[in-house]
Amino acid sequence: MNTIQLTDRKGKVRIGKRVVITTTFDCNINEVWQRIQNVSTLVEICKPMARFTPHKGDMPIKWIIGKSYDFNLYFHCALPMGKHTIMIESMNEQTYEIQSREYNTLVPIWNHLIKIQSSKDEKVNYTDEIDLYAGCLTNLVAWWTSLFYKHRQKRWKVILGK
Repeated sequence: MNTIQLTDRKGKVRIGKRVVITTTFDCNINEVWQRIQNVSTLVEICKPMARFTPHKGDMPIKWIIGKSYDFNLYFHCALPMGKHTIMIESMNEQTYEIQSREYNTLVPIWNHLIKIQSSKDEKVNYTDEIDLYAGCLTNLVAWWTSLFYKHRQKRWKVILGK
């Protein structure tokens, strides 16, 4: 985890952390790319460490660039953590990258970059890069984030059947 400078939604500079977790999947890059665009994939890979339910209305089907999504966030599927907002800033099919800007009451900055790359041995390198700020809890949240994204990547492997 590296210490980095971040700017919050009000333009104030904050000192946060960058968490980078990478794994390899034994599958086709298009399979991962198609699945990652579905909101249901987020729900599935987070279980049981976190659960997302729609804050209002129905669960969206696909992520849409520029749209903000409000969810109720629960830690370990039970402990309510309040509203979590995810705004999809970009989804680049040429580079296989997705950038989201996220926040909630506990973590006002949660910027998530997903990078998917084909490797020479016909596997997929998958990286989650999270820049976060949570005030005096930043180090604790960064530690939990590291565990959470390792869990998510293991769940990805289950979903992909690999």
